[in-house]
Amino acid sequence: MSDKSKDTVAWRRYDQNRPRTEVAIDKALYAQYKGAYQLEDGTFYEVIHKDGHLFTRVIGQPEIEIFPEAVDRFFMTALPVQVTFVRGSEGSVIGLVHHQYGEEMEGTRIDQAVLDEADAELQKRVREKLAFPRSAEIIRRIIDEASRGQTNYEAMSPALAALAREQSEIVQATMKNAGALEELSFKGVSAQGWDVYEAKFDHAKMEWAFMLAADGKISGLYLRPSP
Repeated sequence: MSDKSKDTVAWRRYDQNRPRTEVAIDKALYAQYKGAYQLEDGTFYEVIHKDGHLFTRVIGQPEIEIFPEAVDRFFMTALPVQVTFVRGSEGSVIGLVHHQYGEEMEGTRIDQAVLDEADAELQKRVREKLAFPRSAEIIRRIIDEASRGQTNYEAMSPALAALAREQSEIVQATMKNAGALEELSFKGVSAQGWDVYEAKFDHAKMEWAFMLAADGKISGLYLRPSP
């Protein structure tokens, strides 16, 4: 488990946001990196090698290309994210570390069939609009906590909790202006696997959505004016 102290997370975020330079490495190594991985919060993570390029994706999300800054160390240009591949004692790639939001999330190699099955289950949830268990209860709790200014950060992933703390004043002001919750309706599941709701308040109508990690913590959350 990586260090979660405030100073360490702040330093990592600074380092993750600094400019990076692509270097040339032997592209024969790319075949060693490709495969299926699972992060410590349960997220399924795939590394794809095609046409001389390397990409990563979380299931339900688009592929994003990564570029080498050293052997076994890659970065994204689209986002301030880095990926470090981890080798075992025999030299083969056995895992990776995903660097983002000041956090370092470790992942281990898994069988491709396990990731493919999880991907198929996600597509079924999207297609059939299958909400997470206790989904309505969870979103009502989240909205109630936000309205009272008493967000339970322990129920969130570390990365989401850090962002939520930074945005807490904006959220509290938004909820104060919205007033009391009058009606909540489930709209469906986004392509990325988020449960999406329409919430009607005294003075506003909003779209709320959340994502659960495999460990049961809230790994994604947003609110915005209802389209």
